[in-house]
Amino acid sequence: MDEAFKEQFRGAIATLASSTTARKVPSFQECRFCDIPSQCCPERVENPPDQSLENHDLF
Repeated sequence: MDEAFKEQFRGAIATLASSTTARKVPSFQECRFCDIPSQCCPERVENPPDQSLENHDLF
């Protein structure tokens, strides 16, 4: 374990222990397994991402 890992670990623990709600980053891959309806979760992602976004020449 190097110092960078320790710092990242401390940051994760601080986020979990904070009284401030963590930033929500929903995705279709996660939401498709969730039982909470979109009426109760405005962040819910109902549709898969546009496949055309995966066809690019960035890499």
